[in-house]
Amino acid sequence: MSTLLVPRSDVGEFRRRYKWMALFVLLAFGVVRISFAVNEQGKVVRLQVESNTANQSLESVTISAIRDAEIAPPPLDPSSPMGHEPLEWTINFTYYPIQ
Repeated sequence: MSTLLVPRSDVGEFRRRYKWMALFVLLAFGVVRISFAVNEQGKVVRLQVESNTANQSLESVTISAIRDAEIAPPPLDPSSPMGHEPLEWTINFTYYPIQ
């Protein structure tokens, strides 16, 4: 067996370890601007892509990262004018390929 190939039993582990590395090959330089809100339970709501100068792969990775993030519920401040309104964010995700 070639040293470049992995045994069939290790294919699943290989895919788990290197799926992100393989995905980054597909990403293009650019910026994805995303807006979303975090509700009282720390859940992401109203996720929306506002602009994308990269490609669909970077947009998908960005959306997945936000949805998979473990966000703590925002602290409740009874004197806050926001009350129980969701905490709103707009973030630019910029990707620069490593040369």
